[in-house]
Amino acid sequence: MFLSPLISVAVKKAADSLTEQVCRMRGLDKNRRKLHRQLLAIQQKIAHAEEQGEDWWLKELEAAAHAAVDVLDEFQYEALRRNAISQQPGSSAKAIKSFFTHENPVIFRYNMSNKLAKVLEKIDEIVTEMNKFNFAACGPAPSIRCIERETQSFIMESEVIGRDGEKEMIVCEIMDPQRKKDNISVIAIVGMGGLGKTTLAQLVYNDERVKTHFELFLWVCVSSDFDTVNISKSILEVATDGGDVSTSNKEVLQRRLREILDMKRYLLVLDDVWNEESDKWDELRMILFSGASSGSVIIVTTRSKRAASIMETLPSHDLASLTDEDSWRLFEKRAFCAEVKEQQDELRTIGKSIARKCVGLPLALKAIGGMMRTKAEVHDWRAISESNILDGLKSTDPLEEKSSSLLKSCSLRALQFRPDYPPKELGYMKHIRNEEHGQP
Repeated sequence: MFLSPLISVAVKKAADSLTEQVCRMRGLDKNRRKLHRQLLAIQQKIAHAEEQGEDWWLKELEAAAHAAVDVLDEFQYEALRRNAISQQPGSSAKAIKSFFTHENPVIFRYNMSNKLAKVLEKIDEIVTEMNKFNFAACGPAPSIRCIERETQSFIMESEVIGRDGEKEMIVCEIMDPQRKKDNISVIAIVGMGGLGKTTLAQLVYNDERVKTHFELFLWVCVSSDFDTVNISKSILEVATDGGDVSTSNKEVLQRRLREILDMKRYLLVLDDVWNEESDKWDELRMILFSGASSGSVIIVTTRSKRAASIMETLPSHDLASLTDEDSWRLFEKRAFCAEVKEQQDELRTIGKSIARKCVGLPLALKAIGGMMRTKAEVHDWRAISESNILDGLKSTDPLEEKSSSLLKSCSLRALQFRPDYPPKELGYMKHIRNEEHGQP
């Protein structure tokens, strides 16, 4: 059981500006700071508990960490809820306010004060007992790679709308008979977060023609840490179906990789690459290119044109937004049940307006469409359609990194327009924003 990443998440949430904002407003900042200090103290001790295999302590720590994250999520939810309300002008604001479960400030402070006190009491108890049994801090917690996002190759093709043309282009490109003369080809799929780069790579990866063309299939989610050792270990783990890759010795890893890739035509997807340093890519490229069979292909998904230019040997594929027609098809699929009711005709008209505001971004269409599925009243739909929560997406260059932040912010604010949306699910919602399941 490895809890260090979970504790790290809790520490970051406790120090987050949104958490601090609402805690200050509600007179709870002193306890927030105390919780932050206690989580840091646990972070110092947890490596020792993990090392010793103390399952009982780890279970207690896990429960405390989850409780802390739940409480901190509620503070962040409240801060974002207030910010969203304050940004709604005129009559739209009144309509949108009805979407929220109104929290009286006094009641909110009372409830959250009790929850925070219970978490603090539990952590105090654990730290005291660990000190009593000599679980001393063993220096700074070891550096652990933070897995911000994890993707996989499987996809239900029937759930994807509007990417047939792009898929066909890339499949034809990587299966071009002339490609067999090349050692390894690298093609990059470039686009902002939420546009569907991972989805497109999954479609290509699972195409039946591709399955018969390559001998070895490898999928690795890279994210922000472009570390040769970590990537090599991930490739080995996939290639050996979860075999032991505990070593971090570069020489051993390179030798094992060459043995596996030797004389095989492989397809490797490096998903969600952020690296813009050519030296790092050169180091990995030397391993991947060495001994591989001609016709092997590496598909890279990235938000960065610079990253693509460093890695690609073929022209990059700049992913476009969905057309209005495909946008509506995706939104409609998410927003409406199979059973069409009479009143849904009016909702469909309003829904088309909402879909257009999502400017062809699959992640926004799916997130907001899914949220609207729970709304049966016309005034609810009009409130979203008339609000400005998605206006920030309109004037943004889709290939700029700032677009991703805007998308995340807009999608989050839209998702908050649910009276039944439980604050404890905010952690999952934030994972949807940051990890963007299948839609990088």
